Parts: sequence; C-alpha cells; structure tokens
Amino acid sequence: MGIIFNYTNFVTSDERYLDYNFGKLFKLVVKTGFELTFETIKIFLKFFIIPIIVLLIVLIGSVMKTSMYGFINIMGILLIVSLVYVIFIFSTYMARVSDIYIDYSGYEIKDDSILSEEETYKDENKIEDSNLEDSEDEKN
Repeated sequence: MGIIFNYTNFVTSDERYLDYNFGKLFKLVVKTGFELTFETIKIFLKFFIIPIIVLLIVLIGSVMKTSMYGFINIMGILLIVSLVYVIFIFSTYMARVSDIYIDYSGYEIKDDSILSEEETYKDENKIEDSNLEDSEDEKN
C-alpha cells in the first residue's frame, strides 16, 4: 500500500495541481502510484531488500563459524553499519523516486530549475526575440 502512496508529496506539491480538491488529488495520487509501481519496486529492491538479504547471509554464516561472544560482536558491528547505510541511502532512494516522478510527469530540467514544456517554449522565444533585437542594433 505504501508503494502506491509513495508519490503523494510529489503530486500534491506539483504546481499544475494546486487548485485541485482533495478528491481529485487522491485519485491522481493513486493513479500515479499504480502507474509507477513497477519502477518503485525495482528501486526498493535495489536499495533495501538486496542489502537485507546479504546481511542475513552474513549473520547466518557468522552463527555457524563463531562463538556466542563473537556473534554478539558481529551483530553490533552489522547493526551500526546497517544504520549508517539506511541513513545515507534513504536520501538516494528518495532522489531516485523523484527522478521517476519527474520523468513520468514530463517536466524538463533546465539550469537547475524545473520548467514545464510550455515555459520552456516561452523561454526559447524570449531568447530568439532578444537575438533579433541584438542583430538589429548591430546593423544600426
């Protein structure tokens, strides 16, 4: 269920949907969540599930090879490593989820700002207009 509502913050903060009521936003969040479920699951597996499986394999191997005291030491070290991993990887996970939403929504990133296709077209026309004015000034 959390995978479907993973994009709630992105959809509700999207400027195109600021005037939508709760019902429309809820439908849009659910629709976006269902359409992006496969990509989200791939990212979740990559960043969380595979490291947990590796951690379990290491724990099982350490139980078979060490005494109880050694096992407790290994558990403590793995716990610290796991906490550091989760803290650092969570921001990377959210960045990838954000990238998925940006690709899905059709935004174009230009000069570290997010512009819709319409705004990009307007900016290109402004550049062309200013180039025309500069060339007319040079002729005079």
